[in-house]
Amino acid sequence: MPTVFKNASKVIVGDGKILENTSVRIEGKFIKAIGRDLPEDGADVIDCSGKVVMPGLIDVHVHIAMW
Repeated sequence: MPTVFKNASKVIVGDGKILENTSVRIEGKFIKAIGRDLPEDGADVIDCSGKVVMPGLIDVHVHIAMW
């Protein structure tokens, strides 16, 4: 099922650009669209008003020598 992160105050994209009042549509593991007025057909919609969204951010925090 697709997910739309709607109306984020800021979206920071991979090339470093910062988009304001923007939405992100995810389908499966892939970002399908970034922009305003994205289709919400059949999608879970998450209101991101007042939030910053950074698509593609992953957790790479690892303590290799800890064990």
